[in-house]
Amino acid sequence: MNESWKHCYRLRASLRNLGLFGSAFTFGMTVLSVIAWNQQPANDAVKTPFVISIFVLFTLLYVYFLLLYLRYRLFIGDSSVRQMGVFEDKLVDLSKLHELKWSRFPQGGSIRLRGNSGDLNIGLGNLEKEDGLQLVEYLRRSVSESKQIGWEKFSAQFVDTSLKQKRFAGVFKLLVAIFSVQAFAFFAIWVIGGGISFLVYSAMNAGLALYLLRRNRREMVRLGSDLLEGNHRT
Repeated sequence: MNESWKHCYRLRASLRNLGLFGSAFTFGMTVLSVIAWNQQPANDAVKTPFVISIFVLFTLLYVYFLLLYLRYRLFIGDSSVRQMGVFEDKLVDLSKLHELKWSRFPQGGSIRLRGNSGDLNIGLGNLEKEDGLQLVEYLRRSVSESKQIGWEKFSAQFVDTSLKQKRFAGVFKLLVAIFSVQAFAFFAIWVIGGGISFLVYSAMNAGLALYLLRRNRREMVRLGSDLLEGNHRT
């Protein structure tokens, strides 16, 4: 199908930042762990490969986030939607669409387009806020209401602008959870005799988690002020 695309959406910049910062941090920790492994006595070195493998897994995860940000494109045309990812490239013809399902899950809501060529799932929480709103408006207008499922519950949750705070907080919650898990894991390794370096790793991750929590609170206060100003203008 030859299609002239009107819009091209990308993922939130926060995913790129997470991939860059996370991969750099965990790769650095991997290198330091390998160095520490080579300097440890033979009887203490058996625990380090397990720690290195954890760092490698986290590094691969962050690299995937970065690749997804670089690769992802969501193209919107007059009669079709195309989504490109790291391992997929899907196209749905809206004129032959069987069903459009609006969902409140996961965080930020999602859209499922079901057509002859298969399903296409779009996570609205992964897009910039303005892009997500524009996409919702376009699909709501372009697809027959008889083919749309779940709009009432979806709109009741996401049309309310006060929920902007919850969507924004989702990214911070993910980051805090990741750094908290890493801090706990490194602390546990230090407790069982992994060496002082793991206590340092734990403290670094805990510090990052606390920093993000404080920044999240400041952003929530700012967004709340913006919403109040918007309500006064309307």
